[in-house]
Amino acid sequence: IFFRAMASVHTLILYAMLALATMANAEMIVSNDIVVVEYFRDAACAQEAILEVHFDLCCCCFTWTFGQDSSAVEPAGYTLMDNNFSWTVQGHQDKCKDPVDFPDHTFHKFAATTCGQQTSGRTYYTKIKEVKHRSEACAAMSQSSLTCRQGAFPNEAFNDNWAWTNPNNSSESSGGNGNPVEHECMSNKSSGSKVHSSPSPLPSPLPSTSAAVGLRIVSPFLALAIVALTNYLI
Repeated sequence: IFFRAMASVHTLILYAMLALATMANAEMIVSNDIVVVEYFRDAACAQEAILEVHFDLCCCCFTWTFGQDSSAVEPAGYTLMDNNFSWTVQGHQDKCKDPVDFPDHTFHKFAATTCGQQTSGRTYYTKIKEVKHRSEACAAMSQSSLTCRQGAFPNEAFNDNWAWTNPNNSSESSGGNGNPVEHECMSNKSSGSKVHSSPSPLPSPLPSTSAAVGLRIVSPFLALAIVALTNYLI
């Protein structure tokens, strides 16, 4: 009985440690972070990135250009989870708008700490490279102090001369005018404010790194710990 009890105690400790380790490895992305996402063409995300976007979640409207196209996303379009991040792209726009210019070009994107293929829009691969945490709340920061526009990489300027035409419908087109666009929400000095409302993002296809699955991973360990404790008490 003594050895059985000791084995149960050791099992309880082991499962408790595994549960705590799993929770410790989860990094929650919060609303004042900067999330660095890399885009790849290969399924392993091992080749050189074709695009690296530094999403500043405090920006009332974040835009970036890639090639001759522009995309926009606002705080309402983000979903923040453990090691997992999704956003709603307003395609072919250099402003956040409601309604969007091209409803059929509104894409639901995601990135996790593991490589994953997109299921909405272009089916490239993405991966979170880094999450930069800040102690200052968005409301305490001025929009003018944030970097809310970029090119294909953070050291590249936004292309104000971008131009897009739908290859399947030449009547659908948009583009920059060569002059920097000032977002309407910039007039509000506090960060994180939103003028428009993006469609809600879809859940990430990679739930293995989300908070919900983190709980599902932890739960079996906790359940086994409870079983071990029950055996010990019996």
